Amino acid sequence: MFTGKRPTASDFQDDLNLHAFVERSFSYEVMDIVDSRILSEEERWYFEEGIVSILKVGLACSMDQPRERLPIPNAINELRKIKSNYLKRRLEQEQRNTYQIGGPSAPNH
Repeated sequence: MFTGKRPTASDFQDDLNLHAFVERSFSYEVMDIVDSRILSEEERWYFEEGIVSILKVGLACSMDQPRERLPIPNAINELRKIKSNYLKRRLEQEQRNTYQIGGPSAPNH
């Protein structure tokens, strides 16, 4: 979903599959594999931390051996933490933008 590639894509041959493709990206620039249709260049920096965290959960859930995979309840907890962190940062950013634009408006009575 985040890479814009299907697990059955023709890019994946021999020992390369979607899991390996994402895993290898962590050794250089992981955001290079994110589908450009998902985020604009301006948004990429803002969402990078969350997307990297989501990709890590995806990798942990897609290990070759089932016993090595992250249990679903743990994955759900991780995704909830990622969402919470994202919402917190978004709220902080909105508050900064409000004060930069002219500050909070006084209530009209």
